[in-house]
Amino acid sequence: MKTKKIARKEQQVELLRNEILKAAVEVFKECGYEKATIKKIAEKAEVADGSIYNYFENKRDVLLSLFEKMKEATTVNFTILPENKGDLGKILSAVMIAQLGQNSIVPMFTLLLHEAGVDPVVRKKFNEQLKEMRNERVDFYRQLLIEFLPNNRVNTCFVKQQSKHRDN
Repeated sequence: MKTKKIARKEQQVELLRNEILKAAVEVFKECGYEKATIKKIAEKAEVADGSIYNYFENKRDVLLSLFEKMKEATTVNFTILPENKGDLGKILSAVMIAQLGQNSIVPMFTLLLHEAGVDPVVRKKFNEQLKEMRNERVDFYRQLLIEFLPNNRVNTCFVKQQSKHRDN
């Protein structure tokens, strides 16, 4: 019984956290990051100002959490493969369609890019996340090459390039 209550509570926390993040996106779009405030985000989310601090440290933490959500959304879509894993064309088509469907993240990405140029903490996190996203994609395409090249031979140039990028 306790585990059901805990699970329900965790779901409620996640739902409210997501509602706050949705509200933040709207406020950032309407006001811009600089003029956005926790109070405006709380009003849009229809929660008390102080309750936001139960989920986020400050406005920067809200922004970074949005970036994490954006990363999760693109990664999930990136890894969706058609049932027929033996068809490279279908796999690449599914990946491209999923990526093209991410137009909704462009304004948020633009905001993050701007703030990364202004705020060193955001810049550091942004760079770390972008590097992680790049490495995930390189690994994905490397696995495709391994799976689809004859005799599982991966072009050594590609492997060297991957190692070179991981070190940067």
